[in-house]
Amino acid sequence: MRPSVVLDMKRSAVREAVGRFRAANPRVFGSVLHGTARDGRDLDLLVDG
Repeated sequence: MRPSVVLDMKRSAVREAVGRFRAANPRVFGSVLHGTARDGRDLDLLVDG
């Protein structure tokens, strides 16, 4: 499964975790950001704490 698909499926879980841990500004970087992600690859997220 492509990381971008996983992100779409888990978007609400990411938002919930950001709120629970008092983080802010979740961002995607790496291959998903650049549109070069492939099946089975990782999903890079950066949040401000």
